[in-house]
Amino acid sequence: MFRTRTLVALLLLAAAGLLAALGREHQREARLGRGPDRAGGKVERCVTCHVRPEEDPGGVHARAAVGCSSCHLGNELAFDKKRAHTGLEPEPGALGTVARTCGRTGCHVREARRFASSLMAHTSGNGSSCSSCHVARKLPGAVPRPHPAVDARVTDDRCLLCHSRSGRIVVTGRPACRAETEVHTRAGLACVDCHLHTDVMGDGRGWEQEEGRVEITCEACHGPVRPGGETTWSEVKDPISRDLLRQHGETRSPDERVRLGRRGTPVWNLRPSGSGWVTLRKGQGVALSTRQTPIDPNHRLRGHERLACSSCHAAWPPAWSTCHPGFD
Repeated sequence: MFRTRTLVALLLLAAAGLLAALGREHQREARLGRGPDRAGGKVERCVTCHVRPEEDPGGVHARAAVGCSSCHLGNELAFDKKRAHTGLEPEPGALGTVARTCGRTGCHVREARRFASSLMAHTSGNGSSCSSCHVARKLPGAVPRPHPAVDARVTDDRCLLCHSRSGRIVVTGRPACRAETEVHTRAGLACVDCHLHTDVMGDGRGWEQEEGRVEITCEACHGPVRPGGETTWSEVKDPISRDLLRQHGETRSPDERVRLGRRGTPVWNLRPSGSGWVTLRKGQGVALSTRQTPIDPNHRLRGHERLACSSCHAAWPPAWSTCHPGFD
């Protein structure tokens, strides 16, 4: 009889404890939302608070697909804000944490390693990260979003966040004047239409040892082609360029000619066409005729071989007539 009373008492105490625990859990859920919630195939309580559609980056990085902590770290199992935001990374892809965010296993491991050794990462001095290029900027007049979209397309507004002074306003000891929009912009080309993946993402080597840190050259598209600056696709070994072709749904025949950058990276969106060449705008696939540098007396002048094309053809050296209309 004594043992029966003891067992009943213990069962009653256990039931009371369970009811109390359930009551506390109910109160906590009432304050913080329901739980547990799932995102990215795992329990993640971030989505109990961050429920608004505009807090979702969408696409392949949608909240339901990868959750929040995969990119922003923090404590995804915590119920209260302070603990949940402990160790939070507000800028995924920042060099200090990239191995645990964008570069984590199953995500962009290869790309993160290349970027960490790139020119962009080591010279920006502003905490450059994956999001600097792959997160949409907040443009004037745009509807504000708590979480902007994340995508692979890099538009000029993201490049100009850092490179906003290139040839726009020129001061050379004379009165300042605004330079004319350069020819590539007038043709509708974006920054990424010219620059190769090695210019932005690096090639896995330290940038300090790279000869010619920017690989694309004027001659790669417009000629005259340097020795070894043109080959066929059958000779191309660069796997990233082939990945880019697949992502854009394009193919190249083995015998098609291709121009190369300084270190041998193919300019995959420059293609032979008849007796000339065309440049494909990567975002739209529009083909633009690409004029070749003429072989004439002006380009054969002695010493001309030491000059870069920009010495004569850049928009930023202002002419007197540009700053002072009416003068030639």
